[in-house]
Amino acid sequence: MPQSSRRARLSQPTLFQPHPRQTRPHFQTLPEEIQHKVIRLLARLLRLHADQRRVADATREAGDE
Repeated sequence: MPQSSRRARLSQPTLFQPHPRQTRPHFQTLPEEIQHKVIRLLARLLRLHADQRRVADATREAGDE
């Protein structure tokens, strides 16, 4: 009996896509304490980013002189 030379296709998991049943919570539905912590964390990250940009800009300007 001849055997097929084709291999059975294996299904690969879908990477980088959320599972259809998983949903993300809406910000407004999070507890108030968590909302405040998230806002403080985002503000901190924005300040750090702005500080790094200022340093990079000052370094670039100093190199231009």
